[in-house]
Amino acid sequence: MLAGILAKAKVPLSFPEEWSWKDQSGWLPMLWRKEESGCEVELEKLSKKEAAAAREAGYLGFDSAIVLTMRGGWDSFQSGAAFGAAIAIATGGCLTEEEGKYISHDAALKWAKQSIAASDKGLR
Repeated sequence: MLAGILAKAKVPLSFPEEWSWKDQSGWLPMLWRKEESGCEVELEKLSKKEAAAAREAGYLGFDSAIVLTMRGGWDSFQSGAAFGAAIAIATGGCLTEEEGKYISHDAALKWAKQSIAASDKGLR
């Protein structure tokens, strides 16, 4: 499912064929532009503020969040941003951590692409 979303969004991110959550201790290895990368992926309970934003957006039963932690440089940031956008597309949107506001999947993809482009400029 995510591979199709990423291909449609024209994002150069893929995942290894074999991966074990337990063996990797939450680290999700990825291939960003065909180079090894990744980010940490955790599940957390929504805060009251986040749960209220989810309810306002029409997601009454949501009680968990996927939290991404990027580490290791720009490639981790870029792959994490792309992965986060793909998750937002698959789930119909996301919530901002700081403000607890709902963001549509289109806005999440736009943010990810702009962030990736901006970081590419900084790398040159």
